[in-house]
Amino acid sequence: MSFGRQAIVWLPIAKAIGEIELEAELKKHFFTADYIRVGKELVKQALTLPKMDKEISLYVHGSRADELRPDLLAIFDGWIPDEHILYEFKTTKNGWANQGIVDTNGQITLYSLAYYLLFGTAPLVRLVRLDTGNGRMKLYETKRTEMEMMTMRDKLNDMHDDLVAKGWWEGRAARDTSFVQIAKDNTKKYVRTLSHTKI
Repeated sequence: MSFGRQAIVWLPIAKAIGEIELEAELKKHFFTADYIRVGKELVKQALTLPKMDKEISLYVHGSRADELRPDLLAIFDGWIPDEHILYEFKTTKNGWANQGIVDTNGQITLYSLAYYLLFGTAPLVRLVRLDTGNGRMKLYETKRTEMEMMTMRDKLNDMHDDLVAKGWWEGRAARDTSFVQIAKDNTKKYVRTLSHTKI
């Protein structure tokens, strides 16, 4: 994502949770009046979102043959842990998402599976569509069924087994890094408290 597109999306969200002054930041980086107008509109919209933890990474260790065999690293854009609500922000210009797309989006199913395996419950996922053309925000809610999540698990296991059989699994790009360690630490912290939360 270009810096311009990142800024128009994340600066309004940062502004909404009180971290920076949007207009000054945009002017500092030579954004046009059009960008600033759209940014201000997104700020108004973003202020309607509830307080949430920003980007959080969690790690699912794959091992049991009856569950998930590959490891999973899931990075959620926003999270309300006590309510088991995940947020995913998507940028678009004049459209992209509709409820049907949100209800079948593979990334959301993958995140839901990771969450389910860690906490024993399917999260409510709120996809926030931010239109960088007109500054409008639209919220979609979706929740995956256990069957949908297990279908995703089976697909991941099939891909994993295929890569192992071809001898490609050990040569994959994903390796333990400091980023993965952060995700593992986050997971330990939250699993201790949230896996016992009743909904």
